[in-house]
Amino acid sequence: MALLVAAGLDVGPVLAVATLLPPPATPPHARYWMGTPALYNFSVPAVVLRILDPPSAGQPLPHAWVVGNDPGQLVLSAAHRAVSVAVALAGLGIGLAVLFGLVRRRGRTHTDPLLLTGALVALALAWAPVCWYHYRLLNFLGAAAICSVAMRRRRWGLFAVALTALVVVTWVAPVIDHVYIATHGWTAASPVALWCLTSVAPLADLVLGSLCLFGPGNPRGSHEGPRIDVE
Repeated sequence: MALLVAAGLDVGPVLAVATLLPPPATPPHARYWMGTPALYNFSVPAVVLRILDPPSAGQPLPHAWVVGNDPGQLVLSAAHRAVSVAVALAGLGIGLAVLFGLVRRRGRTHTDPLLLTGALVALALAWAPVCWYHYRLLNFLGAAAICSVAMRRRRWGLFAVALTALVVVTWVAPVIDHVYIATHGWTAASPVALWCLTSVAPLADLVLGSLCLFGPGNPRGSHEGPRIDVE
């Protein structure tokens, strides 16, 4: 059933776009999913691609950073695509190994499904080769689960960390658009601010995922898993 729902949610929108909008309905080539250094692509593989094609201080941003959201214009070398996919697979593999190890140790009956879902979503967002800023709305489930547990247990430090991470992942794109670009344009006029703003979202994803796994323990079961004490 889960596979049918997932397939429907994938195929349905594609068919709607193909039917209602002019072509193309899909990217012009399949290589686009392997990564892009586009400014608003917030993931660890995207950060790595931007590091491999860095801007010069005070100069316009690299062409791939600017047009990287357009599959028809982006030209990414085979080596850079391979690095992007390798980073994504390594990160996802390590994260899933940690997650399933914890679930196995605690047992399924002592694992909160909302926190587990939040951890999986955050992990996928952080390591996906292509992950646009609006995908971060998916983090609301995990953040809400953490904050709910934190409020019931009066763990205000945990609540503050989760809420801060959620604000970061959902508001960094408007900050880039309305603060950085409005001030400096599509340039590397302020390299430190540029790198911080384009790299902080996947780090915040990983913070939320870690909190889902370690922070609030397990409010629904009798077993208390390992925690991160942020108070």
